[in-house]
Amino acid sequence: MSQAPTAGTVLGNLSDLPDPSARASDWNEGAVILVHRGGKVTAWINECPHAQLRLSLTSGKVLLHKDGFIVCPIHGASFESDSGACAGGPAGDEGLTAVAVKVVGGDVVSG
Repeated sequence: MSQAPTAGTVLGNLSDLPDPSARASDWNEGAVILVHRGGKVTAWINECPHAQLRLSLTSGKVLLHKDGFIVCPIHGASFESDSGACAGGPAGDEGLTAVAVKVVGGDVVSG
C-alpha cells in the first residue's frame, strides 16, 4: 500500500479539481486521489482494497458516479466519496484509506 504524505505536502490545486470531480494527485505519481464534491475536498490513498490496484485511470481521472461514489475501474467496487466506506462490489467491508487534507490558498495540502 502507498504511504500517506507528510503533513503540509501540496497534493494539487483546487482550480484543477472542479466540483464535482475526482483525480489522482500531483504528489508521488498520483499516490493519492482527490475528490471535490459539494464544496468539500476529501482524499484517499489511490488503491482499491480489493485487489491493491489503482483507482485512477492512466489519465489520472477517477470515476466518480453522479451519486458520489468512487468506482474502481478494474472490478467495479464502489466507495462513498465522503467516508471511503465500501458501498458495493468485491471489496466487501474494506474501505479506502483516508488522507487528511485542507485547502490553503487554493492548494490542497495534506494535514
